[in-house]
Amino acid sequence: MIRIGSICSGMGMALHGLGTTAWGIEYDSEIAAIYSKNHKGIIINDYVENVTPKTLEDVDCIIATPSCIRASVANPKGKESFEDKSVAEAIVNILKVKLPQFFILENVEGYKNFESFEIIRAYLTTLGYHVICQNLNLKDFGIAQSRKRMYLYAAKSPFTHVVPPLQYTGWYKAVKDIISSLPDTTLAKYQLNIPNTLVRRVGANKSNNRVYEKHEPCFTIRAFGRKADNHWHQADIIGTDYIKAVTPRACLRFFGDKRTADSIWLPNRNALAMEVVGNGASWKIMQILLNQMMIGN
Repeated sequence: MIRIGSICSGMGMALHGLGTTAWGIEYDSEIAAIYSKNHKGIIINDYVENVTPKTLEDVDCIIATPSCIRASVANPKGKESFEDKSVAEAIVNILKVKLPQFFILENVEGYKNFESFEIIRAYLTTLGYHVICQNLNLKDFGIAQSRKRMYLYAAKSPFTHVVPPLQYTGWYKAVKDIISSLPDTTLAKYQLNIPNTLVRRVGANKSNNRVYEKHEPCFTIRAFGRKADNHWHQADIIGTDYIKAVTPRACLRFFGDKRTADSIWLPNRNALAMEVVGNGASWKIMQILLNQMMIGN
């Protein structure tokens, strides 16, 4: 069984189905506690810069999902910080010592414009890794969410890049069996009232206020923070005789297969649950990328 280590782990959403989780690094104590509920490996509740690489168990694959907050298009005033660079250098230090067979980095597309990205990419090349960087969208892999992300994946032996199968799945298929169990709600004044559609709630504005038909993937699920209790309420489903709020657990169905989504532990506080879901990476894409690298190794 392949052994996995993760950096900037979050709740470890990306790690499901990859192998045995040996260790994770997550500085936020509340989120680290959620990781512990989902994975058996140890979780180091600290900043990655403070971790001594030699103390980490050797693993076959390392997954890194550093913060995207300053590189996201949702933050037009964001720019690279000292923290971004120090995290990138800490990732490189761990790679230098652990030399895993495989490495995957996930972030928003804008992260490629950061020096932090180049620090990691260049060092992998220096170490002799075969490196591929692709912008991929979950919806192209039959996952019920339009979510564009950058993936840098690297292995010690050459491999070919992933070719998206372009197998689209609508939001309705992902959640239709649990709609009746979702909480009832009422629409806000700005929401469009069109039956048999999904509509955005939190994060809605003039440019994105539209309905999503049953055959369409959901819009990008985001993290709006845990400070406001209403931040979990990102979407509503409008039926012919009901209006249902899409819960954080239902949103997990928009990241991968139903069985895995339903098995993930989430905290009772919806705002915190939605934060870790919105910041999560799809386990399905990680499985695809890792399998692609393993073919050539």
